[in-house]
Order: sequence, then structure tokens, then C-alpha cells
Amino acid sequence: MHKCGAIRCDLRPTPTLMFLRALKFLLLLSPLLLPGVAGSEVSDATGRVAWRPHAWGPAGPVGPPADTMETLPADEEKAREAICRAVSSLPPDAHLLAASSSGFHPALNSFCLAFNVTCVFLDALEGERVPDDWLHNAIRFFPAPELRSQSVYEYITWAMWTNFVVLYCDFHNLESIHSVFNYPMGPVLFRHLDLDDAHGTQSVLRQLKLSTINNFILDMPHSQILKFLKLASEANLKGLARSFLLIREINSTFFKEQMASRVWAGMNFTSHLFDGVEFVGDEPRQRRNKTSALELLMNAAHSYWLSRWASAGGALRAGFKNRAGAWERCGSLGGRVHPAAGEFRQLLEKQIEQQVGTVMIDGKRLYNFSFSVYHMYTERDPETKENLKEMNDFATWTAQKGFVMAPGASNRHQRHFREFMNELNLTVVTVIDPPFSFERDFDDNGNRLYGNDRWTGFSIELFKRVASVLNLTYTIRVSSDGQFGGLVENDSDEQVWSGTVGELMAGTADVAVASLVITYDRERVVDFTTPYTSLGLSVIMKKPEQQTDPLQFMLPFSGRVWTCMLLAWLLTSLLMLVCARLSPYEWYSHNDCVPVVENQFGALNSMWFTIGSLMQQGSDLAPRASSTRMVATTWWFFTLLLISSYTANLAAFLTTSRLGNIDSVEALASQSKVKFGCPVGGAMYNFFKNSKITVYRRMWDSMVSWSAKNESFVGKTSEGISRVREGGYAYILESTFNQYYRERDCELTQIGGIFNPSSYAFAVPQGNVLLRDELSEVILKLHKEQFIEDLSDAWIKRFNLTGPPCSEVHTGSTPDGTLDVASFGGVFVSMLVGLGVAVLLCFIELMWRSATLAMRTQRSFADLCIEQLRLAFHLAVNRKSPPVKSSPALPPPRPMVSLQLPQPSKSPKREPSIGGSDDSGNGYGETSMAVAADTRL
Repeated sequence: MHKCGAIRCDLRPTPTLMFLRALKFLLLLSPLLLPGVAGSEVSDATGRVAWRPHAWGPAGPVGPPADTMETLPADEEKAREAICRAVSSLPPDAHLLAASSSGFHPALNSFCLAFNVTCVFLDALEGERVPDDWLHNAIRFFPAPELRSQSVYEYITWAMWTNFVVLYCDFHNLESIHSVFNYPMGPVLFRHLDLDDAHGTQSVLRQLKLSTINNFILDMPHSQILKFLKLASEANLKGLARSFLLIREINSTFFKEQMASRVWAGMNFTSHLFDGVEFVGDEPRQRRNKTSALELLMNAAHSYWLSRWASAGGALRAGFKNRAGAWERCGSLGGRVHPAAGEFRQLLEKQIEQQVGTVMIDGKRLYNFSFSVYHMYTERDPETKENLKEMNDFATWTAQKGFVMAPGASNRHQRHFREFMNELNLTVVTVIDPPFSFERDFDDNGNRLYGNDRWTGFSIELFKRVASVLNLTYTIRVSSDGQFGGLVENDSDEQVWSGTVGELMAGTADVAVASLVITYDRERVVDFTTPYTSLGLSVIMKKPEQQTDPLQFMLPFSGRVWTCMLLAWLLTSLLMLVCARLSPYEWYSHNDCVPVVENQFGALNSMWFTIGSLMQQGSDLAPRASSTRMVATTWWFFTLLLISSYTANLAAFLTTSRLGNIDSVEALASQSKVKFGCPVGGAMYNFFKNSKITVYRRMWDSMVSWSAKNESFVGKTSEGISRVREGGYAYILESTFNQYYRERDCELTQIGGIFNPSSYAFAVPQGNVLLRDELSEVILKLHKEQFIEDLSDAWIKRFNLTGPPCSEVHTGSTPDGTLDVASFGGVFVSMLVGLGVAVLLCFIELMWRSATLAMRTQRSFADLCIEQLRLAFHLAVNRKSPPVKSSPALPPPRPMVSLQLPQPSKSPKREPSIGGSDDSGNGYGETSMAVAADTRL
């Protein structure tokens, strides 16, 4: 893109421009080489040149009025006669200093050269086709081609044209838009039109209609623009999406009288023209037409010239030489021209530079003229209902500020567009895709529906609300092929667009309303409104059936580990018992008054100690010997690792058990047990096909490999959902439809999150900016009012449901991966079994002791059982009497002389109480050994 500063614009000549200039030079030589060929063109051109002399008398300007000009004949001889008559009619005391003309004429140029009169050209059409040395005393009071080219370039950039076509009739004037040759924002096409060849022109226009280019630059004169409008209308090269920029000068009179009736209603038909002159420092800003601006500049230059000539005392007359030549027969014509007229050109140029200003473009100092943009259309007066033909001033361009929009121009243009849109019947194309758009014959009450009322859905109802706000009239129909739009090959093996996108491009539809995803390829050929909902790709599959294993808590360890752990417990308990009985440090007395030593680690206590450590609950038993402590330490270290491993494995098992180990897109792509797929064709299919991301590339490779057995791709979404409900299959679809199906089938669930985010929007033909902006504005308003959110809840979440959606149904199920009662019931069962075994052992102990005491005390077995039961259930009593002893008296004690080491001997058996224990260390057990001295008193 060319970069322009506030004052200086540097546009380097392109090769195309150099070629144009070389060809232009050859054309300038054509009158010499081929006079017969070029003569007719010059003759036609000169026949359109008008001129006006500029003279001043003692009272001020004299001559014809400023707004009138005389047309010179094409014949040079007759033109000289006309010039002689006009100059001769000037007052004798008037001095002719300048002449202005609408273009170059050989006779007028010869007159200016002969008498050193300043010649001011007001149009570049003919003035740019003559050599510069022919115009050495001329002033070109019109925008230079470089300036116009820069303004056109900035216009298409300002209007955000991504591509356009230049339609031209005359090769010479392409130099005035050479800046657009290398337009960086999109392709630029050039098409020559011979408007006298109607058939050839219509053929070109029909080809352009089939393309995706909707912006046109028209470089053609007045006489040709009317032919173009007629032929373009016959080729149907019109519509709301197309924009035309006319870069030739036209006036309001020509537009109203001849052109307005042919400009199509609603068209973006714009004129980019040099429309007046603004003087530097004017406040407020004033725009003068070329005639009035030139009149002011010449009067200012004449005043300054007059003061300088008077101060010179007429000395300048001496330098005058009569070079009239062919003009001698005009009589006293030379006396009408002041001898110092040549100085006037320098003064006038200085006035133009001061009042109009200059800029540097392409290394040239150019007059800083401005350009205007006019919107040309026909609108209806709201009161009289008559058609008004107007050229509305839309924007102004200057080299310093670029394009500046006129006050109120945008609102005026939008108002015109709304009025025009209200008179149209827009064609709305859609696709049957519930719940976004579908057709029905009857309403909920059974009444038959007609017209647009037969269509409903999320997207349709949203557009109906937007249309009611904008007061639009429309007709809804389904697309011709029922597709959203994608690139397909036609019979000629050409890539063309199908579906709704293709109809927008062909001009057979005005708006596409459906669940249309915004993609890069579609954005290049159509225009999208503001998105009305956001979405992305997601995966849906059937919830896996939960395994209700009551022994699920045992799954972190295998059966072999549980067996080894049981054997380790028994082995450690046995080793603790042996070491405790062998080590003398485990035999000790609990009471110094009763010198009886005992061992606390019996068979049951050893097992109790190890099982307490394994359960991390501890025990009152504490080893005393080094050997037993080493056994305990080893066992504790073993239990530490064992319990930690169990806890970690249990947590990992609960995590990996969720959804059959598939909880994300990455997990889905890394397995092959559950097949997955997506619809064939469309944006989603192309996303996986063209993706460079590893995960999505691996998914694509898997889907392609499974497609041979028809295990991945499906034709439509309903087919994919049916396969998901069968199980063993995951389907990739848009997140909006994922939610739609999950709300209606509680057995379905979403895998992972959303990826490849995108949006739904309405589409309009490319270039229809006003319609796009109008729709977007209302969509944003409905977003603010939460209307679209309510539509989403009604159509995606609750549509076609008789009950509440699945997201509002509380089934009482636990979150995925947690253990519920069914799967963790084995823990409770084992607890109940353990408690039951404990109760059974309690009764066995009661029966055994009661039977033993009944045999020794000669009491009734039933009485002893009842007595113990009463004691157990009488919670207020915590003591009982010792049992009656029937054993024989102890033998008399024997005195002991000395005791070197304790010798094991059997102590007399005593009858323990019912609550006693053989292993409790109270002197009654079989494992006690006492060595006592004779202590009888």
C-alpha cells in the first residue's frame, strides 16, 4: 500500500505506468505519422472546446459573463475568426491578459502563443494529450493525473474494497488511476468496453456477474455512461451488493435530466469528481466551482499586476514584440493585448499556489485540489411521494486529511437505504436443519400454516424479529440443493459454490438464514453479519454402564497381593510369638509385690499386635526386647508402604475409571476401541482434513482408516446420533447440537471441552454493506435485550420436550468416577460379617466358660448362662462375685533354701473367673511360671 503523509505522497511509477506513458508518447506522434487516422479524433475533440477571454478595463473586468463560454468550431480557420471577433468586441481601453478554455484547441493555443496571453485549461481530457512545450505559457487549472490517482486509491481503501474491476473505454485516461494497478488488498481486473458493440459488452458484463467481484470503477465520458447503464441493466449486472464508482466529471443537471432515470434504485452508485475549489484559510470552509474560483484568482492577480505595471511607468511596453504571424489579418487585434501580458501568468500561478496550495506527489509539485464523493440515487419525497433525483454530497478528499465524511451524510444515506429496503421483497434462503430452521404444515393448535409462517426454528425466529424491527418484507424458501454451501466441481470440472452461499453469489437470494458457520472460505465470497451465537466442535457419546462390583474397593490390589499380604501377616505374627518367648527380656513382672513374671506376647496377642499395626490403629502391647522390636519395626515399615500404595492406587483407579478411561479429546484419539467420526464434507470435515495439530491429525488418520468399513464418517447428524445410542461410537458435531441432543437423551454425555471455536451468522451477498450493517445492528440490540439467550433456551434446551430437560433432571446418580453404595457395598458387607463373627465368638466364649464352670462348680449350665446374660444387660452393675471354688486345697508350701535361676515349674491350677483370660497375665494362664519363696507368717 502506498504511504502518504500529511503533505507529501511518494508514488513511484510502476512498470504498467511506464508502459502507458510510452504508448501515450507514440499516440502524440500519430498526427505526424498517420495524420489521416488521428485527424478525426482531434476534430471531434476540438469541437467540444469552449473558451472565454479575460480582460480588464479601467472600471474592472470586461467581456462575457463569468458563467458563459463560447464553443469554438472544430475547424482551425473558423476558430481563429471566432477568437478575432470576440477579442475585437472588447472595449478599446480594455487589456486582454488571459483566456480560459474547457480543453486544448490548436487555434486558441496559437493565439495565446502569438500574443503571450495566459491560457488556462479547465479540463484534463484534452490538455494532457499535447506536448508540454505547446503549453509553456498555459496554466492547468484542474487536478493532475497523479492527484486524481491518489484520491481514487485512497477511496477504495477507505471503502474497504477487497477486489474490484476497472471498466474503461479510453486507454489514455488509465494514467489517472495508475495507483490502483498494484492494489495490495485484493485482485484488480481491467476490462475494456466498446459500448458501440452491444453484444460484446454484454458478454463481458455477464462474465463479471458470475464472478465474486461486486465493485466497479467506471472510467467513461458522459456520452458513454448512458450506454453502459442500459447494457448493464440488460445483463442484470445490478443489485444491492454491487457498487459503482464513476471517476469522470458530471454535473447535477446531467444527472437529473439524463442519468437519474437509468440509475437503478437502491444501487451504491457513486461519483468521484473534482467538484470545486477550496481556498486556504477559508473559515467556514467554502467550495467554489472552477469558474468562480478562477475569476477571484484572476482578479487578485490582475490587481497585483496592475500595481507592478503602473510602478514601472509603462517601461514594459518596450519589450513587446508582435509575433502574431497568422493573426495579422485580424487587424488591430494586437492593440487589444497588453504588451506586458506575459507577466500575468507568473502572478496568477503565485495566487493559485497561495490560495489553493500545493502538494508533492511522484516528485511533482501539484495544485492541492480536493475531490468529492456523491451518492447518486432516486428517492421518494415523504410528503409529495414524488421521485427526487439527487446527488448527495457524501465525503470530501484532500491530500492532507484524506476522506472526510460530510456532516449527516451517513445518516442520510442510511435513511435512503431503509426506505428503499422497505419497498423490496427480500429472498431469504435457508436449509432444513432442526432446531435452527425447519418447515411445518400445522401449528400447535392444528391450524394449517401458509407462506413464511410455515418456517420456524431458532435462526428463523431470530430473523423474523430482526425483520420486524427493520420493517422488512421477505419470502423464505429452502436452498435449491439443501446445502449450506461449499466448493464443489461442476460438469466442466470447475470449482463452484453450492447451497446458500452459491445462491447469494449468483444473486438469486438476498439473505441466508440458517445455522451457517463463519469460515475463511465463505467470508471471501459473501459477507456475514455479527454472529448471533458462538459454538465450537465437541464430542458426544453414550454414557458407559457403571460396573456395580461390591468388592470394588479391593480392585487396587490383585488377588495375589491380597494373598501375600495375609501370609505376611501370619508369618510376622508367628515370628513375633517365637522371638518373644525365646528372649528373656520379654518375661517380666507387672507388680513388685507379687514376684510373678509373665510374657505378654501369646499367640492371640501377637496376631492382635500385627493386625493393629496393619490397620494403623496401634495396640497397648509394646515389645521390650531388641529382637521383638526389630520384628515390629520391619512390620511397621512394610505396612507403611502397603497402606500408601493402596491409597494411591485407589485414587488412581477412581480417576481412570471415569467414562471407561475416555474423558477428553486426547484420550479419545489415543485409543481404538471406541470408534469416532464426523459428517462427510463441510467445514468440520475440512477442519480435520487440513489440520496440522497432532491430536486432530491423528483423529483424521483414524477416521480415514475406519472409513473402509463404514465405521467413522456419516452422511448426516441423525445417523451419527443413532450410532452413538447403539454404543461403542463417539460422534463429532457442533456444540449447539451436542447440547440439543443431550437435553433430550440423558444417556448421552459430552467428552471433553469445546475446540475449534466458531460462530453462526446471517450471510448477505458480498458488497451489500448497508444491509449487513442494518442486520448486525439489530442483532447486537437483541443480544443486549437477552432476546437471543431466551431463544437459545427455548429452542436448543426445551424445544419439543414434554418434560424437563436432562440438565434439570436430578437422577440421584453420583458424579462419574466416584464410588456409590452399589460399587462400595463390599466394605459395608465385610464390616457386617466381621461384627457377626465377633458376636458369634462372644456366644461361643460364653457357652464354653459356662459349660466349664458347670462341670467344676456342680452348678446348672442354664443358670450360669442366665446369670451372665442378666449381668450383661444390667448396665448399672459393673462388678460380680467370684465363682465358688471346689478344687482341693493347695499343698503346704515348701521352704526353699536358695534360688540361683528361676526354674520352670507348674503352678497350682486355679479356677479362673468367668470373665478371666488364659492369656491376660493375671497368674491363671498356662503360660505363667512362678518361682516363689516361703513367705508364710
